[in-house]
Amino acid sequence: MPLSSPEKLVSDFWNSVNNHSIVNVNILSDCNVQIVESGGNQIVVIEVLRADRHDKPVYTGVNPFAGTYRRNGEGDYRCTKDEVRAMMRDQADISQDARVMDEGNSSAWKDKLDTNRSVEKIFRSAQKQFNAWSKLAPSQRTTEQLMRMLDFDFFEILDAVTIARSRQHIEKYYNIEEIGNFPTRLPPVTKQPPLTDLNNAITYDEIYELILSLTLSIYTPSNYILPSWLKKYADLNHEGKNNLTQAGREEGIRRLMSINLLKRLESSVHSFRLTLQRIRDMIAATLDTIHTYDPHKIIELKDLTGAADFDADDMENNLFTVGRKVKIALEDMDYLTWQRDLQTDFETLQLLLGMVADITPGHDSKLQTLLQTLAEKQREPLNKDNRKVLIFTAFSDTAQYLYEQVGAYMLRSFGLHTALVTGSVEGRSTVPKFKADLNNALTCFSPVSKDRAALMPDGPDIDILIATDCISEGQNLQDCDCAINYDIHWNPVRLVQRFGRIINNQKADMIIEHITYNRLEESYSADIFMLANLHSRQGVNAMLADRSLYNYVIYDSDNERRFAHELDVCDKIAVYVKLPGSFFISTPVGKYNPDWAIAFHEGTVKHIYFIAETKGTTLLDRNELRGVEGLKVQCAKAHFAAISNDSVVYDVVDSYDKLMQVVME
Repeated sequence: MPLSSPEKLVSDFWNSVNNHSIVNVNILSDCNVQIVESGGNQIVVIEVLRADRHDKPVYTGVNPFAGTYRRNGEGDYRCTKDEVRAMMRDQADISQDARVMDEGNSSAWKDKLDTNRSVEKIFRSAQKQFNAWSKLAPSQRTTEQLMRMLDFDFFEILDAVTIARSRQHIEKYYNIEEIGNFPTRLPPVTKQPPLTDLNNAITYDEIYELILSLTLSIYTPSNYILPSWLKKYADLNHEGKNNLTQAGREEGIRRLMSINLLKRLESSVHSFRLTLQRIRDMIAATLDTIHTYDPHKIIELKDLTGAADFDADDMENNLFTVGRKVKIALEDMDYLTWQRDLQTDFETLQLLLGMVADITPGHDSKLQTLLQTLAEKQREPLNKDNRKVLIFTAFSDTAQYLYEQVGAYMLRSFGLHTALVTGSVEGRSTVPKFKADLNNALTCFSPVSKDRAALMPDGPDIDILIATDCISEGQNLQDCDCAINYDIHWNPVRLVQRFGRIINNQKADMIIEHITYNRLEESYSADIFMLANLHSRQGVNAMLADRSLYNYVIYDSDNERRFAHELDVCDKIAVYVKLPGSFFISTPVGKYNPDWAIAFHEGTVKHIYFIAETKGTTLLDRNELRGVEGLKVQCAKAHFAAISNDSVVYDVVDSYDKLMQVVME
């Protein structure tokens, strides 16, 4: 159709793209919008440029998370929140990967580097050269060319900063005989139990063949619209916001469900059974509608499937972020063909459900293998007294199934408590009256790394944790030394993240095994004792003292109160002090603040100067000085041995009697 006023169209276009309430940024210039002649008609040609990372995200409206789209093939799709956040991170001239930790004072680098430019300018220049290099032709885009383009200051920084040393790097470039060998990695154990121990039961292969025979036409009603009525439903394309038609979305979900049936089967026969039942019931309801045919009846599928049937990665798919309702009149459909296909699927699903019905928990070979593995771990722990196990699954249905079976078994057989954490149901635990939300469950499962003593001093012990990937990547569960993947996540990144939550403990062990401290000339000022802020109430968490540096001693527990009283009445002690928080030892796993400094009268004991860490007898008996806390104690012993030539003794004691035993040895 000829344009009546192309100039006005162009003018309106510029008014729109320059209106920040419509589009947040205009990345076009005059040369990108032109009026050209073609066949006697005038055409407005708009060249849509790829936005520079500094301008992204480019979005419509005022909300970047609702109005940002990306081109994929011939269609535009709304970006997920994670994709928008990534664009925002990449806006900076210096990318996150190129940032240097300068503690807020980048100018301090100038004193340590042979350069007159700031770190920011050096990295900005390097980023600019890299961008230019990345646009070169493949034949010119070589490592040698990049090295020539980068200036000397950049290499000056690289030579000065500490690199992250991997195991392979250390083994290749360092003398292992001097620093010691790495701990032996236990190889992963893979177990492949059969579906069930029942005789003549259905097999995985037979289930696979039946799944392949399913048309899953319940998810594709648009395919059965009569050709004469297609135009009526041409607007089934999610309100015109992208080129993914309703039929295309339905086909995408049908394929996902076909694959997901296999995922659910691999996860657990319980989850597989639930999904079969949900699909069957949805088909049955649709068949009932068709059987009571009303030409004006509207088929409406509000939710094509339940979220529980898909894992987290599938639910982030664009297929689930747009368009949920489907309304099609039966009179506009080839409903007889659809009815036949639905009936065939219904019968296949009924057959599958009947054949897996006998696979109860007692005959679920995979579940029984898990219970046997847990029992073996308790009888022969990987590390002394560590009974903790973290069990991962991709589906909340499987997690709840495992909790019901594992929780009862572990409590009955070993007296151990189990907790369940998922993103879709309220947390549960076998501890009576315990609120098993995410934070509480993780704190009681990993008490040392989560500092349960401070947050939940009376919290129970949870030794078995069953979780989906709702446990975020940054969670620290170092107290645990065993992770079990009940199902293997189809996304390898998720799998790596699972192990990352417990692997830090092994890394810390490796680092501290060979740690050494060197004595420096620097020392703490006595002001740390004079400037300490003491907030307490006598008789509640403070007591009068004669031999302490202060008139009062603040205590954190009854054990510390008893310990301080014994110190105060001992005539062998010259002075003692509860060390302030400003006195700490740096360790690879964080700062460490010992409890007490004690000085004895010369000649009364063998070790005159003593640094004490007080722990209750229950903590010592239960071997809770492991994980981060135990590693800090190891570092403290090495620290005081180095600075004092063994004249200052450091140890962990649970009472005054234990202290006197140590200083007299």
